[in-house]
Amino acid sequence: MTVSTFIQCAQAFEIAFLSDDFSVLSPFYSDDAVHELIDGGPFGAPLRTGVQEVLDGLQLSVNTVDRRFDIRIPEIIEGPEVRDEGIWMRFRLSFRRAGLPDLSVEGEHLQVLEDGRFVKLAERLAPGHGQRAADYLEKYDAALKPFASPYESPANPGDKLALDWAVRRSFVRVYGAAKSRQDIEAALMVCSENFSLEAVSIPGRSTNKQESREMLQGFFSAFPDYNVSLDHITADGSACWGDVHMTHAGDFLGIKASGNKIHLPFYSTFEFDGPYISGERFFLDIGHLTVLMDDHNQVMLALAAAHHKRMLADT
Repeated sequence: MTVSTFIQCAQAFEIAFLSDDFSVLSPFYSDDAVHELIDGGPFGAPLRTGVQEVLDGLQLSVNTVDRRFDIRIPEIIEGPEVRDEGIWMRFRLSFRRAGLPDLSVEGEHLQVLEDGRFVKLAERLAPGHGQRAADYLEKYDAALKPFASPYESPANPGDKLALDWAVRRSFVRVYGAAKSRQDIEAALMVCSENFSLEAVSIPGRSTNKQESREMLQGFFSAFPDYNVSLDHITADGSACWGDVHMTHAGDFLGIKASGNKIHLPFYSTFEFDGPYISGERFFLDIGHLTVLMDDHNQVMLALAAAHHKRMLADT
């Protein structure tokens, strides 16, 4: 089960949404795929079976709800997580139409993958959210766009900004989730080609995707179970913080593996090129880290030498 497949399918759905061609999703689903939707209200039937019926149902959902608004703002608000049963996330969909109150629904989304294809898509809206959407569509029917209206780029700058920020926050979550699986390729899928990575407390800075790939490979060889839990992401996606959990299981800056479990806070800042992450600066409490590695003096000497080497390279 990989985060990469989840990202590719999510990107394909957005292409389908923009183009109204849902056949682009067919390579991701098995012929006998199933879509379960619990408490979905106007978003669709509770059960669809077979890839064509699943895709038709997704398109009908978009035509019934999404296309009737000026803008649809999707966001991942928790996850994605790779679980035993599949890839899970919690999502929020916000819809805006000029002159009307916003409509927002939340829910859970689970994709089950077998032999490289999704065999099951299971979704559940939060309690009451399906009915809320149904009531909204009935109340404001005359003021909404017609069923299956063609896609139009958002005209309101505020709507466009809200969408951009939601996508950035989602990409930060996907990036963190992929790194927590040591899935470097998946993490880089939401990054621009000139993506730069800087570990501020630990000497290391990249200037493109390939250098970032090599930098992450080296770090994960020392901490192969690296995992982060996010506490907060800023509204514009430019920063997040939380805790790092990892085991010192390999050489790091010349320090032999201690086997110690390490838990400490982190802080990251991000830059973007459009929706894509173009840079991350990653901050750790290096003093705390060296103590947890059981070799404070040696690590500090190694860090000083590495920082000096980088300063010489920058001159």
